[in-house]
Amino acid sequence: MAPAKNQGSEKCGRQKLWPAFLVALIAFGGTAHSGNEKKTDALLFESTGITRSDIEKVAKKESLDLFDVYVLAVSGTERMAIESEYSLQADARRRQALGLFLPRVSLKATKTLTEVDRTTSPAQRSNVSLYARQNLLTGLDEYASFRGSAA
Repeated sequence: MAPAKNQGSEKCGRQKLWPAFLVALIAFGGTAHSGNEKKTDALLFESTGITRSDIEKVAKKESLDLFDVYVLAVSGTERMAIESEYSLQADARRRQALGLFLPRVSLKATKTLTEVDRTTSPAQRSNVSLYARQNLLTGLDEYASFRGSAA
């Protein structure tokens, strides 16, 4: 009966971890979004000279002058979103080129649990393998593409 009590406490402990897991997931998800938003804000400022605070100030105004109309037009333009997406895609291609250049390493472990056959040793029931691969001949091509994506 004692193992059942232990299993219940493990189940209860797992249930207590779910809220913490969800909070961590939301927190890390929010930081990735804010990074993209910062890049968009930098691109907006670089190309137009307008900041996010300018857009927020103009949105609250009742009467608009010519600059305010320009700010509202720039904030609603589709071209800024497209350029921001191009910037994000270029960053993704750079990370992909770096990933192609780096070696690939994987670890695989298996353990067979059998209740009937107890004659085999534990060493025969478990297996661990390490796999590593580095492209030697094509590695220079990946390095060239990585350097090319930086330009």
